[in-house]
Amino acid sequence: MMTTPLILLYRQKPAKSIRKITFKKDARRTLTSIRRTIRKQRYRKDLKMAALRRASALLRGQKPVVVSKRVTKTT
Repeated sequence: MMTTPLILLYRQKPAKSIRKITFKKDARRTLTSIRRTIRKQRYRKDLKMAALRRASALLRGQKPVVVSKRVTKTT
């Protein structure tokens, strides 16, 4: 199953205003990588959970929807 990579953008100092990271792993490893990146960059603790929820929502939106077939009864 090929997934679309998740791209994380967040602001830093004005000298490097936006940082772009592309994640091509599965959802669990992507969120772990985001958590580590946030910790390493000393992201604000009160915004950490909001960033993870945002990334989780993006991953959920990229997940393909499986359509189940309905079984019809013939009489």
